[in-house]
Amino acid sequence: MSIKILQEISSLVTDFTKNNRYLEIKSSEAGGMKYLKLIEGLGKKAWKDDAEAIKDIYGKPLGDKTFDMLKSRAKDRLVNMIFQLDTEKKFKSSYDKAYYSTCKNLLTGAILLLQNKQFSGKEYLKLTLSTAQEYYFTDLSVIALRMLRYQSSFSGSKKQFYKYDQALKHALKQLEAELFAEELNQLIILEVVRSMANKDELASITQKYYKQLQKTVNEYDTYTTRINMYRVGLRYFESADNFKAAIALAEECENYLKSNPHLIQKVRLGEMNLHKLNGCLHLRDYENGSKYAAECMVLFNSGTLNWLIFLEYYFLLSLHTRNYEKAAEIYNQAINHPSYTSYPDQNQEKWKIFESFLSYALPVNSKFHKKFNVFKFINEVPLFTKDKAGYNLSIIVAQTIILINLGDYEKLLDKAESLKLYASRYIRKDKNPRSYYFIKMLLVMIQYDFDPKKTAQISLKFFAKLKESHLGEQSELETLEVIPHDLLWP
Repeated sequence: MSIKILQEISSLVTDFTKNNRYLEIKSSEAGGMKYLKLIEGLGKKAWKDDAEAIKDIYGKPLGDKTFDMLKSRAKDRLVNMIFQLDTEKKFKSSYDKAYYSTCKNLLTGAILLLQNKQFSGKEYLKLTLSTAQEYYFTDLSVIALRMLRYQSSFSGSKKQFYKYDQALKHALKQLEAELFAEELNQLIILEVVRSMANKDELASITQKYYKQLQKTVNEYDTYTTRINMYRVGLRYFESADNFKAAIALAEECENYLKSNPHLIQKVRLGEMNLHKLNGCLHLRDYENGSKYAAECMVLFNSGTLNWLIFLEYYFLLSLHTRNYEKAAEIYNQAINHPSYTSYPDQNQEKWKIFESFLSYALPVNSKFHKKFNVFKFINEVPLFTKDKAGYNLSIIVAQTIILINLGDYEKLLDKAESLKLYASRYIRKDKNPRSYYFIKMLLVMIQYDFDPKKTAQISLKFFAKLKESHLGEQSELETLEVIPHDLLWP
């Protein structure tokens, strides 16, 4: 087990600065000081890999076996600590607390039965079953029912046996429906991640799955079948550019959760508000989008990756609706957060691109205006090797508008080659209409020596075509129009 895995477990069971319970080890233990140093280092995330840990703890390289034994001891203690977590501190929602306690009760019941403690074991399994059925933990219900049916067969009670037998058969059918719902949702995620299906294909697949899951929910209405139905339905409406329907479905999901408050998790409500915010981004509805953003601000913990993604949506909504001062406020909130430097490189690169467009859009007298390093962005911001989200075009467009502002037409001519190459490789009129026509217009501008009147006149037909293709009518490649092309072109 690697250091990174142990660090993850360590971060779950304790906040190192507040809780040192699991550090209570005797210095006389064999290897006690080295063990203590390992535990302390895990809590502080002191090492990137095993090699760094070995060097720090032992002061020299050594064979894997010695260190593996030390890690194994640490793993056992950390895993044991999971079962001593303070649920009030670690789990915020009743749903999460219920899942944790149900797992503990199930394990307790199973251990008691294994030790032939029939009466107490049965009581814990009945408690497990009651909570599992209330919260739709169907997989845990199946395990508890199997054990209860087995125990009832030895009790000689035919009534009890058939009671648990029927309940188990029903739970198995319910679990099969839930697994089917999860499978369909995960198949769609697989298609999106692999970028195998184009927009029309994705809309067709998701529509088919959405209808199937609506039927499934009618027969087996559980939390799992419903949540996956909503997720697939949202994918369908978003891929079909029906953002009003997507917002309505997200609100339906919210209403379902609020009518079943014991099932509410902040992350699920946040997920739905993020979909609503995305809908408003495509509809350019700043008023409602701001309301959903206010909800997200409460639902996502500050500094988390989900919080940063929410700010990306809110930033883009502000730019798309010409609320540039608000966009600047959001930008500063994101990059000045202490967690910003720990985000993945790709997320930080995205905010560099955002800064370039924001710098272009903000009025010179804005209180948020700061000196943007134009030359560094033009010369040093790299193109992505795997451009799944259309970042490269955004970088090229940002560099283009900056150079126009500077009047550096010679440098623009150099960039034109990058633009042509990118367009020939990645942009197709049928799949990426907005980017296709926008690049056409940029090339017209270069062809006519940056004359604004001639450029506007010659590119008018392309501009009309671009506006006919509303934001959203495009493949996954084009999701990053930082300032929409139809707003940027004038």
